[in-house]
Amino acid sequence: GEEFAESALEFLYKFNKEELDLSAYKGKRVAILGCSYTALETARTLRRLNCEVKVFYPRSRMEVPVPLREIGYAEREGVKFVYVTAPWELFKKEGGYTLVLVRTSLTEKKEIKPLPETAFQEAFEIVFKAWGEVPADDYLSYGELEATLELTPEGIIKVNPQTLETSVKGVFAGGDFLTGTRTVIQAVASGRRAAQAIVSYLEGRDLERSKITVKYDFSRGKRVEEFDSNFLELFSPEIRAQLKERDPQERIKDFKETLLGLTAEEAIKEANRCLRCGCLGIHKCTFREILIREDVGVAKARKKMRYPIQKEHPLLEVDLNKCIACERCVRTCPYSAIFFKVYNKGKPTEFITFRFTEACVSCGACVDACPTGAIIKKDLLIPYSRKEAKPVKSVCTFCGVGCNLTVWVKNNTILEVTGLDLPPNYGYTCVKGRFGYEFYKSPDRLTKPLYRKTLSEEFKEISWDEALDLVAQGLVRIRDRYGPEALGFLCSARTSNEENYLLQKIARGIFKTNNVDNPARV
Repeated sequence: GEEFAESALEFLYKFNKEELDLSAYKGKRVAILGCSYTALETARTLRRLNCEVKVFYPRSRMEVPVPLREIGYAEREGVKFVYVTAPWELFKKEGGYTLVLVRTSLTEKKEIKPLPETAFQEAFEIVFKAWGEVPADDYLSYGELEATLELTPEGIIKVNPQTLETSVKGVFAGGDFLTGTRTVIQAVASGRRAAQAIVSYLEGRDLERSKITVKYDFSRGKRVEEFDSNFLELFSPEIRAQLKERDPQERIKDFKETLLGLTAEEAIKEANRCLRCGCLGIHKCTFREILIREDVGVAKARKKMRYPIQKEHPLLEVDLNKCIACERCVRTCPYSAIFFKVYNKGKPTEFITFRFTEACVSCGACVDACPTGAIIKKDLLIPYSRKEAKPVKSVCTFCGVGCNLTVWVKNNTILEVTGLDLPPNYGYTCVKGRFGYEFYKSPDRLTKPLYRKTLSEEFKEISWDEALDLVAQGLVRIRDRYGPEALGFLCSARTSNEENYLLQKIARGIFKTNNVDNPARV
């Protein structure tokens, strides 16, 4: 009687399209067969329509294909789950359904075995089926060509894992046909791979090997279970921040968000728990490009940490496990502020000694010169590829020298600042130019004019026109009362030469004062 049950997927589709008469569902007693994501979304939607909902699943709670936290959300909203129970028969009757259910057990092969002697029945007004979707196999009966496609023991199409070509030459497959049930995103990615293989096949050329895209940090390991204990000791254990939920009795009355999220303080604390598994030097790692070009596999990388990570420097972090002893950092440093020595170079007993000396002024020239992730910036929060970021030419705002900089931007966020190989700095910068850019995202930064008449009043926002009028009136009033020498104009190192020129013209030409200065001596 499965054909009598309504499709949960179709219900959700029509619900989102607002094509349903919701009065037909309100207050009903509903059974949902299956425990997929579709089942949970349907159950929680129906609870908001004041329905009594039961979800039946033939396996145990620990075998459900969805995260248990999702089950918990639904349970707190009043959804009842019945495990190790499968539908046996479904009868449609006037005003509803009779659903016959049986208990189940598992065979030695972990297959579901119904137990007919345990049969019992329940009455429901609506029954949904939410077993999930599987690829259709009726294509095998389309013709002789389709019938020759080889299948795996699981019943999915057998393909070449590199080219996605099937057993029939010139026929390619992608998506759930070759992986089984997966997400839409995975199906699209698989289809794209197949399309690229088809283009190579039609053009008569070999399929290009995909480049290594892994960005994990070799000092950490690919997976958590591979992390070196010496690395984990660098972090202190912290309890995860828990997402706050709206009261279940309140949230089933509407379709608003059920999770309230984290406060700003909680979000920052949670972000600080990050183990930074990705290599923060990947954007500048020319050594990695050489390994890819020479086809050196990642299996040859060091598996255990040999050197502790040095975090004593206020702005830089040193990981000698990635050092290739090229000594580029030593040759680049204009202050001879790096002590570097390699003992038994090229031998199994090789050992590297590295430290910053007292001569270091934190200019950061060494970090940009390093061809690996051995020296990285502490303020660089995420791994990125230079191809993913936009280089923006800029000029340092901290003093009057006017060093040329490259600002690396992604998603309207500054990732880092590097020196540009042009005069007057030729790639070098001071500590402020390379590291002192985070003021732009400070929560204390003023982005609109604020005004108050007296010290006892609170500041209020005003428009730029109002602010400029107030400044002009104030300057004229002071000049007329106390004379031009009572006025002083302070130019900014964070504006252009043209803007500073205009300000001194206002001072000398309009207000007749030579009291002009600037803070460009930092």
